[in-house]
Amino acid sequence: MSERWILLFIDGIGLAPPDFPDNALGDFLREYTGLPFVDADGPVFFDGGVLAPLDACLGVKGIPQSATGQTTIFTGHNAPAVLGYHLFAYPSTPLIDLIRRYGLPGEVRRRGGSATSLNLYTRDYFRRVRQSERPRFSVSTHLIMDGGGEFRYEEDYAAGKAVFMDLTGRLLRDHGVDVEVISPVESADNLLRVVREDQPDLTMFEYFLTDHFGHKMRRAALEKCLADLSAFTGRILEERPEGVNVMIVSDHGNAEDLSQGNHTRNPVPGLVFADEDVCRAWADKANDLTDITPFLLNRLFPSIPSDGQSRDSDGSDTPQDATTLQREGSDQETSPSPLPASEE
Repeated sequence: MSERWILLFIDGIGLAPPDFPDNALGDFLREYTGLPFVDADGPVFFDGGVLAPLDACLGVKGIPQSATGQTTIFTGHNAPAVLGYHLFAYPSTPLIDLIRRYGLPGEVRRRGGSATSLNLYTRDYFRRVRQSERPRFSVSTHLIMDGGGEFRYEEDYAAGKAVFMDLTGRLLRDHGVDVEVISPVESADNLLRVVREDQPDLTMFEYFLTDHFGHKMRRAALEKCLADLSAFTGRILEERPEGVNVMIVSDHGNAEDLSQGNHTRNPVPGLVFADEDVCRAWADKANDLTDITPFLLNRLFPSIPSDGQSRDSDGSDTPQDATTLQREGSDQETSPSPLPASEE
C-alpha cells in the first residue's frame, strides 16, 4: 500500500458565506492554505492541497446534528436519510448498526489494512458509563469498540502514543488524572510517532471543543482552540512522513457563527493536504459527507471496489438498506454531557 492517511475530525466547524460579517473561523489554517476558511462554489486548490465544501444537510430537513453527521462521515451512508431526521448526541440503534457494518476503521481492517485512533480514554470513564442508568457511547467510541480497534489509555499517553482531546492533557489533569500537561506541538509529535513507528494505514483523531465553545458562544475560548489546532495541524503537515496524506473534516457548522449558539446549515470542510493528483481525485468526488469514507477506502485499496456491501461478524457479505435499518428502531436520545466519550 503506497498511500497512508491521517484523518482529523474537528467537530462543529462550518464554512460561512464569504460575505458573512463576523466569521469566527475566517482565518483558520490560513497560514497553511493561503485561503480564507469560507464557502465557495466548488473545490478551491492551493499549493499542497484542496478545500472542498461538503453538504452536511444531506437532503433532510432540519439542522445537521452530531450523531447522524458523524455516522455519515465514518460509514459513507446517509444517516439522516436512514432515520428521516438529524439526530444529535449519541447514535441510536440503527446508527450503531451502520457503524458496526460499515465503519471506516473496521472496514480498513476487513480489507487487510490497519487503522488506529489516537484519542486517549480512561478506564474510569468506561466504568462510570457502564454503571450509569442508560449507558451510551459516542460515534467515535463505537468506531473503535465495534470496529475491532484498541483504546488508548494513560500508559499509552505516558509512552507518547496517545493524544488527549484538548491537545494538552490539562483538562484531564484538572479532573484528577495524573498525566503530564504538554503542548499541541508535542501532541502532534505523539501522533506522528505512531504514524512512523506503527505505520497504520489510517490514523484518526477527534477534536470537539470547537463545537462546545461554539454552543457557549465563547469567542476567547474558541480562539484558544483554533490556535492550538493550528499548531497541532501545522506540526503534522510539516513533519509527516512521505506518502502520508492529511484530511480534515467536520460534521456540521457551528463555531463560524457565534451570534446564535446553535448548529448551522453551512457546508463543512473536506480539506485535503496531498499531492496534486490525490487532490484532484478528491475534488472530483467531493460533494457531501457521504463521499469521505468511499474516497479514503478507494485510495487505500484501489483494487477493491467500495460497492456498498458490508460484512457481518461471521465474514459474510450482507446488503443493508435504509428501510431495513429504519425498521430496527429510531429511538431519539436525550442531550449528552458536553464532553463525549474520551473526554468526560
